[in-house]
This record gives sequence, C-alpha cells and structure tokens, in this order.
Amino acid sequence: MAVAQRVAELESHQLVLEGERERLAAMLAQSQEALDEAYAETRRLNDLWVAAGEQANAALLESAAAAQRASEMENRLLVRTGERDALQDMLAQARSLTEEVLTEASRMNARIIEVEAELGRLRAESEVVLPHIDGAGALSLMRRFSAAGVPLFILRDGALAFRHEQRRRESRVVILSVPKSGTYMYGEILKEFGFIDSGVHGAQWGFADLRWGQKAEILSSLQRRNVPISLQHYIDLVRPGDFLLSHLPFEEETSSLLQPFRRILAIRDLRDCFVSYMRYAAKYRFLADEAATWPGLPEGPERMAGFAESLEATQFFKLSTPVLSWRTDPDVLVLLYEDIVGDNGPEASDAAIKRLGRHVGASEAGQVDLSVILGRDTITASGRRSRWQDYWNQTVDDAFGKLGGHALNEAILAASRLRPTGTQEELPPDR
Repeated sequence: MAVAQRVAELESHQLVLEGERERLAAMLAQSQEALDEAYAETRRLNDLWVAAGEQANAALLESAAAAQRASEMENRLLVRTGERDALQDMLAQARSLTEEVLTEASRMNARIIEVEAELGRLRAESEVVLPHIDGAGALSLMRRFSAAGVPLFILRDGALAFRHEQRRRESRVVILSVPKSGTYMYGEILKEFGFIDSGVHGAQWGFADLRWGQKAEILSSLQRRNVPISLQHYIDLVRPGDFLLSHLPFEEETSSLLQPFRRILAIRDLRDCFVSYMRYAAKYRFLADEAATWPGLPEGPERMAGFAESLEATQFFKLSTPVLSWRTDPDVLVLLYEDIVGDNGPEASDAAIKRLGRHVGASEAGQVDLSVILGRDTITASGRRSRWQDYWNQTVDDAFGKLGGHALNEAILAASRLRPTGTQEELPPDR
C-alpha cells in the first residue's frame, strides 16, 4: 500500500515533471525564437550602423569637399574684391582725368575762340596794312629774320618792327652804356616815360633777342638768342616810341645809323662797373676761358684780383673803351649812374631824370619813383649793388691801371664834371 502510494506519487510527480519539461521546452523554444529575433535585429542594426557609417563617411567627404570649394570660392571672392577695388580706383582716376580733360578742352576751346578772333582782327588789319608795305623789300627782310628764328610784326603804317604794341611816343631812343652802368635801369625809366622796350640788346655784329621767356630761361640761353644780323639791317625795326639798349661803340658808321635816335651815354665809376661785371660773369658763368679758376676763389679782393688778370677783364675793357668815345658827340646826353640813384643828393637825381625826360621828348612826364625801379628784377640785376671798396686792394688797383682803367675813369669823371671819390689811401689792405 505504501509502495503503491509511492508509485502513484512518483507517477504523479513524473506527470508534473513531464508537464514542466514541456513547459520548459516551450519556453526554450520561445527563448530561441526571441534570441533569433534578437540576432536578426542585431544584424539589422549592424547593417544600419554600417550604412550610417558609410553615409557619415560620405557626408564627411562631401563636407570636406564643400569646405574646400568654400575656401576656393572665398579666395576667388577676395581676388574679385581686390579687382573690384582696383577697378573702382581706376574708375575714380578715369573720372578725375575726364574732368581734367573736359576742363582743358573748355580752356582750349576758349583759347581757340580768342585766337580766331585775333586772326580775324589781324586779317582785317592786313587788308589795310599790306597795300602800304614795300612788298619785295619787306618780304626779303621778313624771310631773313624768319630764317634766323626771329619773328617780326607789321604795324598799321606798314612798317616792320620788333614789337607790336601801340606807341605813345614819337622819338626813338638808344642807350649807349658802359657795361654794368645801369643799362636796364635806364630802360625801366624810359618805360615809365611811355617808351616801349624793343626787347633786343644791340651790337654791331647783331643783337640778342630777349623778348621771350623769364629771366632764368633768358640767362641760360643767351648764346642761342644771339642773332648775327648786322646793325644796319635791324636798326629800323626799332620804331618811333621804342628804345634800344646797347654797348655800341662810337664809330662813324654806327653814329650815322643812330642819327635819328635820341642817344644817351650811361656812365658810372668804372671801378664799380669792373666789380659788377666780375660778379655777373662769375654768377652766370659768362667766361671767355672755360678753364678759368678765378670764379672759385673766395668772394672779395682775392677773386677780384684773379678776375683782373683774366680774359674776362680784358673783354670788359674791349666793350667799355669804345663806348666812352660817345662822350665827344655833342648830341649825346651823358648821364652818371651815381647822379640817377641819388648818391650825389636828391636834387642831382631829380635834375638828371628831368634832363633825360627833356632829351627823349618826354619832358611832361611826371615824377619817377626810383625806389620802385631799382627794386625791379631786371635781366642783369644781381640782388645788391656792387661797390668797388669791398673788392679792392693794391693788386687789383695795379691790374686795373695796366688795363687802362684809371685813365678811362678820369675821362668818365671829367665827362660827369665830378672828381674821384676814393684815393689810394682809402683802398682796403691786402687779404
């Protein structure tokens, strides 16, 4: 009974175990199915991860390419920006240049209108003037001067002239001056009297055409301005109302050619002229001997002594000596520089200027402001007055005497009715 019961219990327990085994088998089957599903999901997720990685890599590569493209585009943009700025600058310059061109075109257009008007006026005048010209003679003269590069003007009366301005005076005037005795100062006084500067500096062999250009340009081109056309062929181009500046010598032919002129001999203490000529030659390198060393010597008696022994000093006396012979002509007015500038008192200055006015037919001219005239920067002005006392010593005095300077100076002082103002004792010592 007990065994049967035990067997029954075992069988019952076996049934329970069978049921449990089946349940466990079912659960194992479910677990295996879940595991399979998990494996499948894992593979799917892995596939997705691989795909995502590939996509990420592709995106990264594309991003890098995009960044490279962006960098290249940025660089191109910078280049384009620089080009744009450069083009804007060029455009601004072009606009500015266009404005300048338009302004210049406007100015030129206005000048063209002026020139056309002037041409019209000249054509109208030529209809009156040309019939009165000595055709063959005038044409030949104009051709000769044109070939020399010297323009001439036709006046209303048909005469040829150096200047075209309307004349106020009737006399023709010539200044016959010792070099550096105030030649251009007298020219300025004559301008105040209403005379016109012919613009040429006269000589027997020809003239220097000084009508064009500023002082510096004129002085640097004097050699090119010398025109080798003799006095007899150009003197009539100095018309009534004009004056001619010169160092013309006193000779029979020259005197005859200048008979129609009011002639003035300009003189000065020759020692001052000598010093002034030295300063002028040194400053502008007007040297007869290009190898001369005296211009490099210290300013003062040392340089003056070197000059007094030079070819330039000889040249000074070659110019001065023949000019002084004009003092023997009773029709020539002799004027002393020291009188004009007031060294001998204001009364002497006024009297000298009045004598000049009467001599040239301008006695009615008013007072001349000499301070204004002396302040003008004429072609030969040196900036300060030359005084022989500042440059003289015994060496200079001896050389001056050997060149004939003392005898000529006595003649000058006699002509001016004055006596010498300096003596040997007053000469500065050697330095």
